[in-house]
Amino acid sequence: MEIFTTQGATAPVAGLPSADAMPRLAATWMRETMDFMAERLRADARTLQEAGCCDSISDLTMIQTRWVTEATQAYSEATLRFMQSFVRMGAPVAAAEEQEEPHRSETTSRRRTREG
Repeated sequence: MEIFTTQGATAPVAGLPSADAMPRLAATWMRETMDFMAERLRADARTLQEAGCCDSISDLTMIQTRWVTEATQAYSEATLRFMQSFVRMGAPVAAAEEQEEPHRSETTSRRRTREG
């Protein structure tokens, strides 16, 4: 199954995922997004509970600072995960084979150099 189309009616959009890859990309995106949202909602709920029990403004500031730091890190990690999974799912088969090919060529040329 070829993921990318380069001929026929879809030639103008060569390099874009083919129609059969799009549902997989959408399902992955939805699942990852829902998992991330559930995780963030749990973290936000814990933070609100902690904030409600604060005795001083300095404690509240510390909790809010921690929340901002954790949320920023979580959003950055999620974005990176999303992009990596989309690249893996949408990468053309030929590109993966081309990446493996240079290693084979280097190995073959090293053998020739040693033998020669």
